[in-house]
Amino acid sequence: TASAALDSGAITPSTTFPDQPGEETAGFKVSGFTIREHDLGGLRPALWPLSDAIQVSSNIYFAHVGLEVGSERYLDYAKRFGFCARLAIGSASRILPVSASYVTAAIQGGGCSPFKDKVELASAAFGQAQVNVTPFQMAMVAAIVANDGVVPEPYVVREVRAHEANPALGPKGALIDSTSPAPGQRAISSQTAGEVRQAMVDAVQGPLGRFYAGSGAVSMYGVSGVSTAGKTGTAQRSGGLAPHSWFIGFAPAQGGATPAIAVAVIVEGGGAGSGKAAPIGGQVMAEWLKLLAANS
Repeated sequence: TASAALDSGAITPSTTFPDQPGEETAGFKVSGFTIREHDLGGLRPALWPLSDAIQVSSNIYFAHVGLEVGSERYLDYAKRFGFCARLAIGSASRILPVSASYVTAAIQGGGCSPFKDKVELASAAFGQAQVNVTPFQMAMVAAIVANDGVVPEPYVVREVRAHEANPALGPKGALIDSTSPAPGQRAISSQTAGEVRQAMVDAVQGPLGRFYAGSGAVSMYGVSGVSTAGKTGTAQRSGGLAPHSWFIGFAPAQGGATPAIAVAVIVEGGGAGSGKAAPIGGQVMAEWLKLLAANS
């Protein structure tokens, strides 16, 4: 949502909504439907710009943002990020299909249906309504932001080498096959990617965000001097069931550093994303960075 809004010019990082503080308590009415804020843990509502709204995961702020973007632009950016179609891992010769992710109801033959009304658009903008995503798709979202706004081509096997010497294949360790990912399409501008990256760093390390997603920081798990970008999610379920716990992130995330890993974590029925998914994401990224350092 933030990427679509910034890239389309619907908002800037400093955008605020004057009615938002009051709506945190009273609710935000959209076409007669009241959108409620989640439990902010005693945090006093304030006039939040984008970074602060991301740090506290404000439903109200992002409902406003979704309406500013509008239905057509929102779906356009969703498709740029890979939603509404089946993604594929690998080259044409060894495709591994992945189930599609949706921001509205799926339609026959593939794709996302139009938003049926403003309520659905506003709700989708903070991850509710008909939003239905896979962990792979959410890892791609993190990777696109980490990759300066360009969609990376995913693959599983980077290269195949001979396990033993073989006359037909060559000596042990000889390269048999390798993957050469094609240059990806740009989903958002480099400027937008940088702004979202900073907001995701703030979500983990900022004065508000660290109380929610701070447990996703790699610095918590033995990797010092490295910034982490991340965002928690709490996917509400009907019937009184515990929500799914989500976290996406990447590292390193500071300045001009090239991110080495992007992750998506879901703990089904795990509750708030800050409690279960974020620590797993932080530990996975930290262990990967340690492995890279040990082999450099």
